[in-house]
Amino acid sequence: MRQSVGQCPSISSCTTSCTENITNHSQIKDEFPRENFTLICPLPSNVKGFYMKLYKGQSNQEVCSLYVDNGKNNSERTNEFCEPIHSDEMVSFTLRNLKSKDSDTYICCLEVLTPVYRCCKSNEKHLYVQ
Repeated sequence: MRQSVGQCPSISSCTTSCTENITNHSQIKDEFPRENFTLICPLPSNVKGFYMKLYKGQSNQEVCSLYVDNGKNNSERTNEFCEPIHSDEMVSFTLRNLKSKDSDTYICCLEVLTPVYRCCKSNEKHLYVQ
């Protein structure tokens, strides 16, 4: 069972980039997927325990999330069209069966639990589903 840290409860607390190399507000990319899209969310090095959450739109709706504690994954989906996958350097969120109503801004928010707690934005994309 996961524990809620409470310092990164929503996208509003996830405003800074995780590293200088990760996308910031002035470099947000537009994407034009048809039905499926994979959003890559880079991880800083040496992260052992974290939550990676995918948020959608102005309403900051949580689409799905992944919790990792010492290499053990536990994914949560609030929508069936999202599948989170963890590898050593990233979390990818694959969005399936997208429709035009799914066009919006999607933001990866990383909540690092150890060794030092922090909350940061890992990636952000504007999707225009065709």
